[in-house]
Amino acid sequence: MLELLGKNFDEIKQVLAEPAAQGHSGKFGPHNYIFYQSEEGFIRFSSPESINDKVAISIILGPGQEIYGVMVGMPFTEIMAVLGTPDRGPELGINGLYYMDYYLGEFKNQAPEILISFSAADINGSTQDAFIKWEAYEYYQRGQLQAAR
Repeated sequence: MLELLGKNFDEIKQVLAEPAAQGHSGKFGPHNYIFYQSEEGFIRFSSPESINDKVAISIILGPGQEIYGVMVGMPFTEIMAVLGTPDRGPELGINGLYYMDYYLGEFKNQAPEILISFSAADINGSTQDAFIKWEAYEYYQRGQLQAAR
């Protein structure tokens, strides 16, 4: 799934076919989304409303989806056995959920290029989703704009 991060919605549809749902949401900030549901679980791609070409800046993977050899639904201990020590967590965060984060790529202004965050309702329970975000998108955009000038 990580290879679809940064692709526009049309490119994602060429790879995954037509989504089960698509639209606009104001929850967690205004954004456009496309949503896929299958036997393996759900995938939701989101693009901030301000991006005209609907580039996937974040992806949410539901239970049954896989990334880097771990399946959403595995407890934190099993994820750590596959991916190694997390960069942050597991620790209690917002909404009473526990989070464990992995950072990929270079850091820009104290933010990783890509964040992968797993969440669970219980520290020893099954993870309920994986949130993937291209944190460096803003810096990428600025670089593209400056190069065009």
